[in-house]
Amino acid sequence: MKILPFCLFLFWAACRGAPIQPGAAQPGQKEDAWDTANNPSHLGDDFIYAVYALPTEGEAPPPIPGDYWPTYRDSINAKWDSEQPSPVEKYARAFGKDVTQVMDAVSYAQGVKSLDYRKACTSDEDCSDQNDGSACAASYDGADKRCVPRWWGICHGWAPYALSEPAAKHSVKRNGVTFYPGDLQALMSLLYTDIDSAMLATRCELGNHDHPVGSDPSGRTIESSCRDMNAGSWHVLVTNKMGLHHQGFVLDQSANYEVWNQPGWKFKINNLVNRRLKQISRYEAIKKIGGTSSATQVMPSTQLSADATQSGSYSATESGTLHLRLFGTREGDGDLYVKRGDGVSLNDFDCVSDGWTSTETCSLDVQAGEELSWLVVGSARQSTVALYAAYGDSDAYKLNPDATYFWEVEMEFTFISEASPSRTASETAHHATSKRYSYVLETDGYQRILGGEWVGDSRGDHPDFVWWPVKQGNSFVRGDTAMISYDEVKSLNDEASR
Repeated sequence: MKILPFCLFLFWAACRGAPIQPGAAQPGQKEDAWDTANNPSHLGDDFIYAVYALPTEGEAPPPIPGDYWPTYRDSINAKWDSEQPSPVEKYARAFGKDVTQVMDAVSYAQGVKSLDYRKACTSDEDCSDQNDGSACAASYDGADKRCVPRWWGICHGWAPYALSEPAAKHSVKRNGVTFYPGDLQALMSLLYTDIDSAMLATRCELGNHDHPVGSDPSGRTIESSCRDMNAGSWHVLVTNKMGLHHQGFVLDQSANYEVWNQPGWKFKINNLVNRRLKQISRYEAIKKIGGTSSATQVMPSTQLSADATQSGSYSATESGTLHLRLFGTREGDGDLYVKRGDGVSLNDFDCVSDGWTSTETCSLDVQAGEELSWLVVGSARQSTVALYAAYGDSDAYKLNPDATYFWEVEMEFTFISEASPSRTASETAHHATSKRYSYVLETDGYQRILGGEWVGDSRGDHPDFVWWPVKQGNSFVRGDTAMISYDEVKSLNDEASR
């Protein structure tokens, strides 16, 4: 059976720190989009939320390509170079430790000996009933044989290490033992499995044969946990960490129960208009997310200078509450005046919406066939506005009632995929993978991000959650792991990086 090219691992192993747990939605928020697990403010108070203050591209230092060191090969006990001992053997010999004891410790920590709850086996045929891609895996000494999915590994160690340490560029020697970049990547990846971390969003537990992910008629995922990561949370995190602070993070770039930990490092928004995010109307947003609206356009999008006007009439098509809604770009201010019958003016009206934005509404109870006159006045130096008519809640953006402005985003995001260990350093560019994420961003009247919705193919293919290592003192790593010393390995890695 072919080994999958990416590391997929259970969530409990991906983040061993204290991940943020989901909580109740706050008043005025939609439960699945901006709950505690998705709210960036719970990870710090220095996030910027205003769309006009956030960059549209950015990057962090390139991560280190590396292997996920599959569990079925007994993790980093595996010999990746047929002419060389395993990374663990090299470490033990170089630092005067008992080779068997250290290899045992590694196998019990992240290898086959840690899986005594898995089915015992003597051949791959014994594992065919597991239905999870298992192979009959043996520990380094052959003492333990278990059915182990081929995609389990320590990508949850490689990914944070790839963001946090300098890359080994050449080999180094210690006490007559030669360590190649592949050896140091293995040892560092193991050490980074024991770190504290910060996390945003939650893991989708569905998406396998027994528990498929469902969707509604519009294509939107039904299970709220599998709509994570929320698109608004994603935008805030990416633009702040990578755009403003030039810091990478780890993403589970699979939206289902599988966890594909990859170190992300750069982004670019590709659908800008005049170098800014593309703003869309409420009705365009509803359509983007797969909804429908019976709104009728009364006045096409029009550019108005200060005190310039547009006027017209509208005949009610049904009885009920009529909403005449003005929609425009965040720059500018248009005011709306409405009167029953004709003759509307700045001094004669039944309804006026004279706020400070270009998104305003006049609502009146009308009878079918009733005639109304309307007047739109430009109140800023330049305003671009359109006028729509809708009845009742037929034009409501029901997923987030607090949203005032909407933005369409097409983001190209780049992360690093795995690389086989080698005697030379792997080039980041050779292992860079880009994905295109599409979503609608929701903001309030001040253009502060409230949430968002994945659209198009991104509904089923978007990051599940993100996380990053958190330092405790001067280090991300807590200390020794499986009898391997971080200080000793770091001294090798630092020497190899110079």
